[in-house]
Amino acid sequence: MEPLMKSIHPEEEKFRERYSRFINGLRLEDMFIEEGSFKRLILSIEDIPETAHLEVAVKPTNTEFPVLKDKQFEVRQTLSCSLKFVNKKKKIPLTKIKVSYYLRYSSEVEVEEKFFDIFQKRNIPVQIWPYLREFIGNCMYRMGLPPLVLPVMKIVNL
Repeated sequence: MEPLMKSIHPEEEKFRERYSRFINGLRLEDMFIEEGSFKRLILSIEDIPETAHLEVAVKPTNTEFPVLKDKQFEVRQTLSCSLKFVNKKKKIPLTKIKVSYYLRYSSEVEVEEKFFDIFQKRNIPVQIWPYLREFIGNCMYRMGLPPLVLPVMKIVNL
């Protein structure tokens, strides 16, 4: 029978402890949209086949982490969202939405460059997701399209 917990290398355990202290001492000081755009790609949704379903894809296209002085750092995250109607025969693009967020954090502990890979994959998406939902919903409304609720974001252990 396999043990329930796998043993962790001592160096990895130390890194996890430092990362945990970093996260526990982290404060979001500022957050805003630096830039946003959207485009409706089809004029009439009546032409969409009834068998088509809506496919939503949200992808980070750029992330920057300039480290500032006094235990502060910035994050600039750009996300692209595409919505397509899909059926067995074809994909019909509905919209393209792009938004760039600026976030500034302060930390109680020294910021290590090694933290950013994990932080980018786990923490930033969790913090941005509610704002992204609102932005996409607002864009859909302004394009005269039905409301869209983004699916739940699921982050598995990395």
